[in-house]
Amino acid sequence: MLKMPTVFVVGAGASYPYGLPLGVDLIRQGKQLTHELMPALVEVSEQSGSDVAAFCRRLERYPGDSIDRFLENNTDLRDLGHLLIAILMGRAIDRLSRENIKQTPGEDWMMRVFSAMARGTRNAAEFHESAQQVCFVTFNFDSLIESRARTVLPRFWVPDNSEAPTLDVIHVHGRLPEPVSLDRASPWMSKAAKAVKVIHDELDHGVVEAAQNRIRAAKVVCFLGFDYAPENLKTLGVPDVIRSPDSLFGSAKNLSAGKVAEVRRLFGVYHARLNLAHDSFNNLQTLDQFDVLRT
Repeated sequence: MLKMPTVFVVGAGASYPYGLPLGVDLIRQGKQLTHELMPALVEVSEQSGSDVAAFCRRLERYPGDSIDRFLENNTDLRDLGHLLIAILMGRAIDRLSRENIKQTPGEDWMMRVFSAMARGTRNAAEFHESAQQVCFVTFNFDSLIESRARTVLPRFWVPDNSEAPTLDVIHVHGRLPEPVSLDRASPWMSKAAKAVKVIHDELDHGVVEAAQNRIRAAKVVCFLGFDYAPENLKTLGVPDVIRSPDSLFGSAKNLSAGKVAEVRRLFGVYHARLNLAHDSFNNLQTLDQFDVLRT
């Protein structure tokens, strides 16, 4: 049973082991598939074929590795960019659903969190109490945390036919609607495009405030699969919003020494509290290395 308010700040690297793309994968796929996806982009966006073709050409020529940065540098293309992201993410989520792809062995960090929530609980009420200690603040558009919780949590404590606990999951950059429908005739694509936000889009103030409040009240904050982009930390109010955490933890997979130094600077006076995992450790290993799950 978890006994301390704990917040997991989740980035794309936390969904990647379950089969979803990183940001660099999205822009690579976008460049490869723009012509294949042009009919959908034209129909759903209701923009002209020439405008969509121009968008595709500018994307293909872009030398960077982030579709967020591409849209930051090409603000006139944001609507089409949001739609492209929604379609690419929808395709990946749909593929996972149809092929029932499992997570990378040894990287199922969600199960470790769910197991800690259930450990030592004697009844459904205690399980719910434990679950209320946890909040996920995610920058991802997918609903993997919610869908996996719906599948896994009932297996722990529902012997009396009570409902499994629901988790507090805050999607800072929006959430794709469920279920995914890639039929251009359906309204899913346009709804999904409107749900997608990138770094410099105007975010929902209420959602951002909710994320900041949960971090402010947390005793343990753990960053998983997060790239520590200064803009995203600023959105969360880091470091100012950090008030009471006894411990700050974070994965640092493939982060260079220079990036680690930058991250510590971004945490300001709290840099000494920030425990970063070894750069070769995945998310599950980060949880195992540190005392994140306080039971």
